[in-house]
Amino acid sequence: MPIIEITSLDHPGIAAFATMTEAQLRNRIEPELGIFIAESPKVIRVALDAGLIPTAILCERRHITGDAADIIARCPDTPVYTGERSLLATLTGYTLT
Repeated sequence: MPIIEITSLDHPGIAAFATMTEAQLRNRIEPELGIFIAESPKVIRVALDAGLIPTAILCERRHITGDAADIIARCPDTPVYTGERSLLATLTGYTLT
């Protein structure tokens, strides 16, 4: 599982998190794939149980070995972007759960 530390908002791997709404993701990036945002561990686990595969995971550093550890383990090929809570809140416009 590639874990990528974000130290600034201009990291190229996080552009979709910073610049697109969920509607834009669904309609502009491979619409046939039905890309959507799952914002809580419970919703992500349900999506994984349904056979969906995340294109990327955005997670506070403290959750890597905590609440999100099982999710990350289930997605060994998915990039996991992580950073400080305040930086990720600035990126998304809200505090991650």
